[in-house]
Amino acid sequence: MSRLMVQAFFPANLAAAESYWLGDFLLSQVLFPPYIADLCPEVLIVVGVNGVAVRQPALATSATVGALIGLKGGYDLWKITKTYNGKTVEAPKIKSRLQIRVTPSTQSWTLAFVAFGLMNVSALPLHCLLPAPKSSYPNENPIWWSIDAYMTGASSIFLWMAALEESLPIMLELLSKQHLEEIIQFTCRRLGQVFHVIGMGCLILFWAAPTAWQELAPFGLEDWYLFPPLLAGTSVLVFLYEQKCVSKKCGGYLGHILFGMGSIIALGSVLMDRPLCHWLGTMFLDTFTASNGMFLACDLCFLGLYAVLSHTAKQCNAEIAAKKIR
Repeated sequence: MSRLMVQAFFPANLAAAESYWLGDFLLSQVLFPPYIADLCPEVLIVVGVNGVAVRQPALATSATVGALIGLKGGYDLWKITKTYNGKTVEAPKIKSRLQIRVTPSTQSWTLAFVAFGLMNVSALPLHCLLPAPKSSYPNENPIWWSIDAYMTGASSIFLWMAALEESLPIMLELLSKQHLEEIIQFTCRRLGQVFHVIGMGCLILFWAAPTAWQELAPFGLEDWYLFPPLLAGTSVLVFLYEQKCVSKKCGGYLGHILFGMGSIIALGSVLMDRPLCHWLGTMFLDTFTASNGMFLACDLCFLGLYAVLSHTAKQCNAEIAAKKIR
């Protein structure tokens, strides 16, 4: 089933990769051989009184949970950023009343969560409610596909910006080079803006490409979907490592554990998609497919980030309270 997902979502990149012997070997013979689509066909269930057909029900569940995590997390962080310019403002209620000092990276975290939520919202009709595409999503469902692809890349770039803005100053402080902090934060924001312009260009190219370029038009958005998450993952790992070093005496490891679980599931779901299809078939619907595994992994990673940011807010609140007592 994941073979059909890859083929429908990344038609241009799949065709390009399989035109080379290494890409053809990895994709068509190792990871997602064509016969897997027949061995484990797409799961379809009918729910409700009116008989609504839902494709990939496990993925539908993961996407719904992801939408809630993204939009709720974005709303909570937005409540922090209502008052800005470095002021101490009230943060959302988690277990107690919190306060946090707002920084530019807080806005980037907020937008990353919101874009992640919107990505999952668009994924529900695209992957679960609309009929399965006969050729590809860009051809048959271009609106939902372009929203899904663009929001994925946008969320990743916001994560990259936020993580670098928060982690690099800590690293510089350890190196006694604090004077570079503002320069690096400014550079991160400008690079992030450049990346977003590139993403908008990919979106415009997809919708405004001349007829002769229609086969190449999806390339930009497909790459916008594929490569920014790799960039974001690297910077977020650095951020989480620095947070672990700063808060190692406070026991705030839940977020790190959740993020680690998500990373393992993301890699394992791709590598194990083929053998799990052989062993389990569709016994557990689409639960153990690479497509659902990636959605579930992203949910855990964002939930872990939310836990880390919440823990950081609690630490900030404790420091502020201690300073007031002194």
